[in-house]
Amino acid sequence: MIQVYSTTPLIHRSLEEYELESLQPNKEYEVNLLFIPFDSNQTTILKSQNPIFVKTSALEDEYNFDIAIESGKISESTVELDVEGVPHPEDKYVNIYEVIYSTDSQKEQKSSFKVPKRDTGKKVTLTDLLPGTK
Repeated sequence: MIQVYSTTPLIHRSLEEYELESLQPNKEYEVNLLFIPFDSNQTTILKSQNPIFVKTSALEDEYNFDIAIESGKISESTVELDVEGVPHPEDKYVNIYEVIYSTDSQKEQKSSFKVPKRDTGKKVTLTDLLPGTK
């Protein structure tokens, strides 16, 4: 298998550092250095004998979190739900919650609500529920 290398622009000999950019996350790279002669009479290109191998870190998905709901107070026709697992500040990650519920005898019903204001409880109360709502 033939490897295809990407190259940087020409780097001046006085530079002691160079940052590789636009690398893909969670990939392994072979990095080597070539010395290209300035004199047109010299045709030898020198290559470092020991390339280095680097692996970029994986891309972190800040939206990869688990949301859980727990029931709070329950009565005949209402239930209070507590939302857990959304990082702070909540409004950075979630704009609207949608609660889906149904009864044994009816098709799916939906109720949605917006994110509570910062530093308030993350609760919603479903009202006007029929007995047997799940």
